[in-house]
Amino acid sequence: MKNSETRGYWEERLAKNFDLSGVGFSTLGKKYNEWMYRIRRHVLLKTLGKLDYHHFGDNNTTKILDIGVGTGFYIDFWKKWCQGKAAVAAVDGVDITNVAVERMKKKYHDSQFYVADIGENNVLEMFGKKRYDVISAFDVLFHITNDEKYRRAIQNIYALLEPAGIFVLSENFVHSNLRANFQVNRSKGHIERLLSDTGFQIIERTPMFVLMNAPVNSDSRVRKYCWRSLTRLVSRGESAGFVMGAAVYPVERLLLSVTDKGPSTELIICKKA
Repeated sequence: MKNSETRGYWEERLAKNFDLSGVGFSTLGKKYNEWMYRIRRHVLLKTLGKLDYHHFGDNNTTKILDIGVGTGFYIDFWKKWCQGKAAVAAVDGVDITNVAVERMKKKYHDSQFYVADIGENNVLEMFGKKRYDVISAFDVLFHITNDEKYRRAIQNIYALLEPAGIFVLSENFVHSNLRANFQVNRSKGHIERLLSDTGFQIIERTPMFVLMNAPVNSDSRVRKYCWRSLTRLVSRGESAGFVMGAAVYPVERLLLSVTDKGPSTELIICKKA
């Protein structure tokens, strides 16, 4: 997939739906996606809470970069998360689309936003000497379909981190590579080797979903049947999406509290060695 095709796809998608359905699971509608993002926030807060705050800067200031800002969900998250913990020197963002960056610039006047592809060779030049304590990439890297650009994206993120900086990402750790036009789910072994070879140490890993997202890492017929049934109901409209999301949300939180493995997206926290 050419870079221009990828950029055009996301420009069109976000221009049409600049909401959580535009950056999330587009076929499931806005309301169901809002429930999915509540789960993402819950898992992220819980996982970050396991770490000592000294992981995130020098206790005086914290510099954060979010890759693939989209509608700004995680910009909001990081700004709120830092409140009461430290002075935030920066919560900046990168996105491949002009539409996202222009929207973010209008909304967050105290942040810097860059139109860039994190997998490009020259992306480090626009940052100059600026480095970050935390870099996040949520549901972003599997949209890099070129394997070399994927590797370079990990390397660029490593280079943009301060010494001992933290990389927070969500990925689909599947058994074997699954490729589509605008998404590649890479194997657990492939991703772990790449992180390790780049110099990252995985310090936390946890499932983000059990029922509410596609079971891409499961061969279970029961799981796949349940997912097809749920999506059929959700696709009936926004009201159905809201009701189904509200019904499954508490069950999802309960399941996440008792399991350390899931059939879908996982949250990974890495430290720069």
